[in-house]
Amino acid sequence: MNEHHDLKSINEKPLGRSITFGIIVGGSLFIILMLIVAAVLIFLKIITNDNLQNFNLTSWLIIEIIFGTLFSIISGWICRKISRHYRGPLILALIIFVFGLLETAEIIRFTLNNSLNVPLWLIISAPFIASTGILIGGYRKSENSRFIAIKRFNFSSFWRYALPAIALISAALISMFELENINHDYKKNVVASALAIDMIVVFPSLIYFLLVRVKKIPWIAVIPSVVIGYTIVLITFSENQKHLTDLVRLLVIPAEIILISYLFIKTRKLFSLMSETNEDFVSRLRTTAYKLLGNRFSADIITTEIGIIYCAFKKKLKLKTDTNYFTVHKKSGYGSVLAGLFIVLFVESVAVHFLLAQWSTTAAWILTGLSIYAMVWFIGDFRAFSLRPIFVTNTHLFLRVGLRWEAKIPLDIIVGAEKISDIKNSNDVLKIKVLGEPNLRLKFNYPVQFVGMYGIRKTTSELMLQVDDVSEFCSELKLK
Repeated sequence: MNEHHDLKSINEKPLGRSITFGIIVGGSLFIILMLIVAAVLIFLKIITNDNLQNFNLTSWLIIEIIFGTLFSIISGWICRKISRHYRGPLILALIIFVFGLLETAEIIRFTLNNSLNVPLWLIISAPFIASTGILIGGYRKSENSRFIAIKRFNFSSFWRYALPAIALISAALISMFELENINHDYKKNVVASALAIDMIVVFPSLIYFLLVRVKKIPWIAVIPSVVIGYTIVLITFSENQKHLTDLVRLLVIPAEIILISYLFIKTRKLFSLMSETNEDFVSRLRTTAYKLLGNRFSADIITTEIGIIYCAFKKKLKLKTDTNYFTVHKKSGYGSVLAGLFIVLFVESVAVHFLLAQWSTTAAWILTGLSIYAMVWFIGDFRAFSLRPIFVTNTHLFLRVGLRWEAKIPLDIIVGAEKISDIKNSNDVLKIKVLGEPNLRLKFNYPVQFVGMYGIRKTTSELMLQVDDVSEFCSELKLK
């Protein structure tokens, strides 16, 4: 009975705070246990520089396999217990695997710099041992002591993500550590060309065939993999391989131009299809980004960032003469607060810039650039209240509070609109305000989803809203 109940809870809440907490606890426990073992071995002088120089294969294999596997199994089991879902250990195993491979680069560098006689294959095997142990520990044991799979880990799905990472990181490690050890120039150029093909062609191809086609992800997701591979080529290849980097650049730049042109034409076509609707630029941008990317979270982030820039520099909103618009910010005092904030931010940015420039000019300009972006962000946030007001049509209430919240609400589901002065705290009620307290309550027949900045979404059947002209707004709703 308890097993079925647990299954039900897992299906109802596949992701949430428990999974995040389980990943944090499981990962922290694994790191702490490994650090404790390392400290004990160093304290007992089992691990010394002489041991590393001479290298005892049997001892190291016992230490790595036994302790690594044991602690990873314990961490996976703890993560599974806390998260109460198979995805907790799966995500933890993927994180440990990727970060383990990244850390492997530093260990290899340390090994080579100190001329330690430790085989590279043994160092590289650590992430595989740790991730496998976490997956084993994440299995759920039933009451009759038989291992059953409550949505067993899909190892094929795991390796779809792991193989591209292995290909990329392996090529990068060879570029950084092994390429310079080849003495013959011709052989070095051949190996460098092969590595460039791996990072520019093979890695994106693995992403496409293992993830894009299988998971039905839009092909545009391959672009970041090409950018990552191209960046690694530019960083890792030395001056002796400059002709290869020039060739890669010669191939990548036309591809970028073609891609940007395609995206521009596709975006313009999608925008034109939605031009006759009541949706504004930001709403159309969100829909277009989702159709292009196929991922709602990425589309929401892009919409928020571009929307902020758009609203910051947009001159004026063209209002329809036959429509009443309602604002939410004019009586809030947000503009005055923002003006004071800008003065403080400007003075502080100038002072910190000159102070930081004495240490690093680059860091000073980076911080100044972030301060300028923060000012632009606040300007866009403030102007969005004027550029995206609330309005009512014959069928819908277009509730838009700048870029912070928006929803398209059918009028026939609104069962109540009243002015309020007494605010009661409730977790079931969404409060939308600029500064101060809400002055209007709206009730709906069934829950309505509100979309916020950066993909935040909340569903509620009761809304508390701050409106500048409450009486006029309520009258408009009643007339419709």
